[in-house]
Amino acid sequence: MRRTPRRRGHTLVELLAALPLAALLLALVATSLVTTSQSARRSEADTRRARELRHALAVLAAELRPLPPHALTHVSDTLLAFEAPRLVGLACAQPTRATLVLVPTPAASAERPWRTLPATDDQVSAWGVAPDGRTLRPLVGAMAALQRTDPCALNRQPPHPAWRLDLRNPLPADMAPGLPVSVTRPVRYRLYRTTDGWFLGRQALVRRAWETIQPVAGPLTAPGDGGMRVRAWDAQGTPLADGRGAHHLQVTVHAPAEATGGPRPAPPLTLTGAITLRGPAQ
Repeated sequence: MRRTPRRRGHTLVELLAALPLAALLLALVATSLVTTSQSARRSEADTRRARELRHALAVLAAELRPLPPHALTHVSDTLLAFEAPRLVGLACAQPTRATLVLVPTPAASAERPWRTLPATDDQVSAWGVAPDGRTLRPLVGAMAALQRTDPCALNRQPPHPAWRLDLRNPLPADMAPGLPVSVTRPVRYRLYRTTDGWFLGRQALVRRAWETIQPVAGPLTAPGDGGMRVRAWDAQGTPLADGRGAHHLQVTVHAPAEATGGPRPAPPLTLTGAITLRGPAQ
């Protein structure tokens, strides 16, 4: 008796039945891949924005913490302005109206006593004797040039490396030797708008002109929506309306939701940092 040969392959009916199952499986795989990709983009956006906001708070803290409270000149939700120190020293010998000889403070390097190289028209703050002869008064001028000079003996101590500070505008003749002299530069952090949104940027006033603003973080939400919030307190913890003379600051930065190419954008993100000004009060 002859056997019927075994059939190999699949019938058309079987193939037609398998195609929908394969299409469904492919759709499930594609959906899973799209969902995973969207989730990865949201996670990447969250990580990037968090890194930018942390960077902004760290930059602000690095510049503000060493300041004395009186260095703050403007505090608001759109602008933080202050006098940033560039050089600190002690007036040596007897100053003149147009020249100060400075000995760097013990905490500074005698070779490079500045944080960043001072520039023409940076503000010079010195001290003079008040008319009553017993108290001191602050004196303010502008720097013209800075250069090394002969060592100077301060308060009967051995000579120290010294720097000569030439002034653009003469100060009164009653300047007091042996007292602090500082060179500062106006710096501001402010919210500014571009075609890509709101950003936090830094500017310094160099030679009477504001530098091109350098972005620090962004995009942030608009000022009215809390792109940056600044709260200030004095040394006793009393809230300050204008923030000037503050010892403690709380800075909050807020990034808006960000589209990631999917139905769910990356959610808004908010970070807050506390900053205590540690410089000596006047």
